[in-house]
Amino acid sequence: MTNDISSRHFQRKISKFCELRIAPIVSRRVLENIRPFLLSLTIYRKSPPLLNGHIDWTAISQACGIEADLTPQN
Repeated sequence: MTNDISSRHFQRKISKFCELRIAPIVSRRVLENIRPFLLSLTIYRKSPPLLNGHIDWTAISQACGIEADLTPQN
């Protein structure tokens, strides 16, 4: 039961992070692909992809099918 409460609390924190940090810089479609991926990490108790000890946002974008949306435009 404690794990369920902890997991739900962490899921709310991830949703808030997505709204505050990710939403202002990406399209709604990108946000709606990233949020469920991040939430699934807590549900299935997995760590995010890491590269040299930091979150690997490239791997996350590939897993979410949004890598083309995050490519800098010239």
